[in-house]
Amino acid sequence: MKKHYILALMASVVCGMSVQAQESVQPVQSQKGRSQIERSEIPPLVQKTGSLLRSGATNLADSLIRADGNGVNMYKFVFEYTENGQESCVSGYEWDAATSSWASEKFNSYTYTYDENGNQIRIVYEEIEDGQVSTETTTNSYDDQGRLTSTYFVSDRKHTLETYAYGDDGNECYYEERDSTFVDGQFKKWSIGQEVHTLDDAGNATKIIYLTFDEWKDKETDWYQYAGEEITYDSLGRMLTSHYYRMNDEHVVTYTEDITCTYVEEPSVYTYEQVKTDEGDISYYAIKYEITDGNPQIEIMSCKYAEGDAWTVVCRDAYYYPQGSSVANETIQENVAPICKLQSSNGTLIITTSEAVPVQVYTMNGACCYDATVHGQATIANLPAGIYIVKCSQETYKIKVK
Repeated sequence: MKKHYILALMASVVCGMSVQAQESVQPVQSQKGRSQIERSEIPPLVQKTGSLLRSGATNLADSLIRADGNGVNMYKFVFEYTENGQESCVSGYEWDAATSSWASEKFNSYTYTYDENGNQIRIVYEEIEDGQVSTETTTNSYDDQGRLTSTYFVSDRKHTLETYAYGDDGNECYYEERDSTFVDGQFKKWSIGQEVHTLDDAGNATKIIYLTFDEWKDKETDWYQYAGEEITYDSLGRMLTSHYYRMNDEHVVTYTEDITCTYVEEPSVYTYEQVKTDEGDISYYAIKYEITDGNPQIEIMSCKYAEGDAWTVVCRDAYYYPQGSSVANETIQENVAPICKLQSSNGTLIITTSEAVPVQVYTMNGACCYDATVHGQATIANLPAGIYIVKCSQETYKIKVK
């Protein structure tokens, strides 16, 4: 690995730590790698800004009710939106079995802030327990091409700074994470991790090299690869496969994780299968999402822990739309627009706008295949034949790609 591929280590203040605090702790290498999905974990609230987005706020989901696998209510989430149809706030309420009603006070909330280009620049998460509020804040920064350059996370006990730098050809991204933990009034430990991402033309990471070190020597630290990942995508930018591997000190692979994703358009089904091999021991885990359109729109998540097992329903999400709105296509305008012109031919969609506006393109099952600010003309190639929904600022259109 050439030295210029490695991100420059941050100097002086890192993750909110003073210089004195940094000198009092020993850095450790981060070997987090990919995020692991635990069997007992229920996936977080699915954000629907990239799914079934319709023209006019009345056609955005206003609430979600999550029930467990037995159909017992657990949580209710209430959505608020910006003028551009992006989520501005999600508030969560717990089900009170004793009174058979929803709690009057929320137990958590997410608040989102966006810049003029529609990039999410701030997320504030609040959790309320016994009248006490704990807050977590994430701040994102972007370059002039709309690419993420840094993410700064702050909570009462933890600070994390993630930085992203991009190669001149746009095909590489260099990632660094610095993490610190706050205990008894001071930072007790902090860790550093680095990654090198190879990007495709759509900005998806097709290869990731995870780096670590043996001894901390500040800017003279010797970094080496301890893990890697190779990822493939379909024409809509959805992940198809992932092969992750981790090596021991002798550079021998001792752990692998293979993921396969399948998508069925009619009915809308998404399956995620994960096979892990750890020192010869093999484990299996799979998640399936089944989506049924309507009001409410129903999304059922099931899981299984062996290939021959039957699927077990874990939770059921019901997305409710305002009374009188529809998630069908009758409310969508045809492709004649004052600020957006659409053309299609041979698997290509051409979008022309008269001003700088946020544009998103969705398949009929809600999968987002394009999301960017367009001023002039944008060309999206290699699209499968079918009907697509194009959201251009506050206007929504339907177009057929052959």
